[in-house]
Amino acid sequence: MTQGDRDGGISPIIAEILMIFLVILVFGIVIVIFSDEVPVPEKVPVVAAKIEKDSTKIVIEHLGGDELPSDDYYVSVDGEIIPKDSITLQDGSYPWSPGENLYINHSDTGSVRDVVLVFDGDKSPVILARKHYDYVSAGDSNTTQDDYVRYPGFTAEAWIKWNVNPNPGGDSSRKWATIVVDGNTDRNRRYQLQHNSDNSKFEFAVATESGDRSGVPLFSSTSPVTGEWYYLTGVYNRTDGKVFLYVNGNPDSSRSYDTSGLRDSPNMYQVGGPSGILWHSSTGQRKFNGEISGLNTYGEAFSPEEIKARYDAGRG
Repeated sequence: MTQGDRDGGISPIIAEILMIFLVILVFGIVIVIFSDEVPVPEKVPVVAAKIEKDSTKIVIEHLGGDELPSDDYYVSVDGEIIPKDSITLQDGSYPWSPGENLYINHSDTGSVRDVVLVFDGDKSPVILARKHYDYVSAGDSNTTQDDYVRYPGFTAEAWIKWNVNPNPGGDSSRKWATIVVDGNTDRNRRYQLQHNSDNSKFEFAVATESGDRSGVPLFSSTSPVTGEWYYLTGVYNRTDGKVFLYVNGNPDSSRSYDTSGLRDSPNMYQVGGPSGILWHSSTGQRKFNGEISGLNTYGEAFSPEEIKARYDAGRG
């Protein structure tokens, strides 16, 4: 074999090795670039809490769910965040666990109108529990009553407005425009407030422990139009196992589920918007091209009276 023959046999092998190396290098660069662009949904703790007050203090009872470290939450009273050194934990040391109380001393609890327990995550804060009070007598600041009775269960509320025609047309990424969801598939979601496939109806779904009919979406009879604000409220009442969807303070539709309570959170809390959400393994899905205001979720079921009053009060 001549030198030329040897060179002719070696060159294709070297070329093949170089090609494999180049493919691996390009693939690695693509992974690095796109891995930074994939949003990681916030892990939101599941906490059921009861807020009460007496003449000297505010009491927040942890009814069940996840433990909370001291750095993962804050409490606001009438819009003012309470310093952590003004909050006393029942057992003295964190984490705050089910069965324990938080105590907040207050010189004039009678004037308190709004108490909010908030998860303070890396992204948007999430309300875990809220209690609102009305005055009974303006002359007696220590005399108050609760606005409305709440029941075991869950409530999601939001004001929304479309900036464009809700119909997705041929854009599949605009179908099922989402407002809020805890999950990233139909199979793992805990709750979801969104629209149906062509955005012609509002949609609400929750998933319960037993799974009996849970996850089956509830559709509104109301159809959204561009430029109008809607106050949406999805309610799961664990007392009777019913799910309700309210539009602008009025009951719109309902369905019977069961009384087993919501199943565990998949820790995939996501708020919708023009950029969409992570759905299955794809980003930028279920886009909502509009505005969302006053989005909150609660570990209690609102009464019809409270929902109507919140709508009548406006967006604030």
